[in-house]
Amino acid sequence: MWTPPDPNSLPSQSEVACARNAILELEKTVQDNLEIIEQAKITIAALEKEIEGRRAWIAPIRKLPIEILAEIFVHCSSLSELAPVTVSEVCRLWHQAILATPQAWCLIDFGRHKKEEDESNYLSSFFERSKPWLVHLWISKQMKTYSYDQFYNPIPLLPSALINPHLNRVSCLNIRDFEMKELSDVVFPTLSRLELAGYIENGFPLDKAHFPSLSYLDCCDCELDPGPTGTEYPPLQYLSFYAAPDRRWVQVVKGCSSSLQALKTWGSFIGDDVTRVIKLELPILTYLSLEDILDNDPKVAFRLQHTVTPKLLSYEEKATGMRVLSLHGDVKHVKHLRTDSISTLSGYPSLRFLQLEFSWDHKGALTSPVEELVKLLREDPSICPAIETIEIFPSYSIGRNITGIWERLKVEADEMIQTPRPWIKLSFIDQPGAIPGSLSEVQCKHGLPY
Repeated sequence: MWTPPDPNSLPSQSEVACARNAILELEKTVQDNLEIIEQAKITIAALEKEIEGRRAWIAPIRKLPIEILAEIFVHCSSLSELAPVTVSEVCRLWHQAILATPQAWCLIDFGRHKKEEDESNYLSSFFERSKPWLVHLWISKQMKTYSYDQFYNPIPLLPSALINPHLNRVSCLNIRDFEMKELSDVVFPTLSRLELAGYIENGFPLDKAHFPSLSYLDCCDCELDPGPTGTEYPPLQYLSFYAAPDRRWVQVVKGCSSSLQALKTWGSFIGDDVTRVIKLELPILTYLSLEDILDNDPKVAFRLQHTVTPKLLSYEEKATGMRVLSLHGDVKHVKHLRTDSISTLSGYPSLRFLQLEFSWDHKGALTSPVEELVKLLREDPSICPAIETIEIFPSYSIGRNITGIWERLKVEADEMIQTPRPWIKLSFIDQPGAIPGSLSEVQCKHGLPY
């Protein structure tokens, strides 16, 4: 290739022509090498793909026995509602393994599907492929967000037509109110857990004849229909419902009193009408949640229910009106408490763990309610003498509607507030965890993911 004889001198006309020809040759060489590089990239990509294929062929997972693959696939089914379908499309071996693992098809969750035809098709397939195992049927998970315009659109093909042939295999059921009405006359012989989203007019009819194995019932927006006197109820251990003023629910609770371990309800529990007082005894109840929703201010307030709970360890209470006394009196053994008031803490001699819901009425300093709690515990050692942990969390209004209030409170609290007793751990949290025994902690007794 031509090179200039003297790079420091000015080129002649002939040397300019030679230099231009040399430049063209160099550019062509560069282009040729770029093409070689691109071809090399294509070749390398093909080789890498071939390498991955060979690695997959000798991968240890290919040597896993069907039994171990089955355990993995069962776990995957709890992570995604269509995981079994996805797994079946990976390879022939996995397809055979997933079809031979009926328990991987037992969790039927279609609360997030949008296509109606897909729901009905998959529902039928899951029922068939899960035989003979018990199934978890979860149709209305998102209904509990109460966005009625978005979620209360009835599906043309109601699930009752698909559920009826498999009633003896349904272990857990989450369903909408209008769908449950179509199943009101059928018997669920193996159903142990029922969650009902929505409201059923005249209450939810509950009897042992239709639900002989039911142990968990969450119909938090429904009243309970006790049926005629003498009705026998299923052996409920966990119950959530709306305590209507007509008090029909009392018959159900009394009928299940010997088996109830957790009870959650909301209604009116404070009043001044002594004739409305009811008495209950729940000998093995370990968790109780009461929410008083009526903003009343009785002249002579007292509890409208006197409940004996000798085994109660976890208790939650909340009231929308002026708090004058605790909604429940038998709390001497309670170790875990969640409340929105500190006015009744003197009645908890065994309390170890307190979750206090903090609300702000736009008056005074942000930290004043917390300071009141700290002062109370510091000045009176007889109040909650065994307490070890205090968690303070924001109410809905602070957490969602008043921008920055909770963050400001936490900053002020860190600077100003000290634990009332040296051994007490005081902390501010954004959201409380479940206290022991609550319904949110209950798992299916058959051991399947829920």
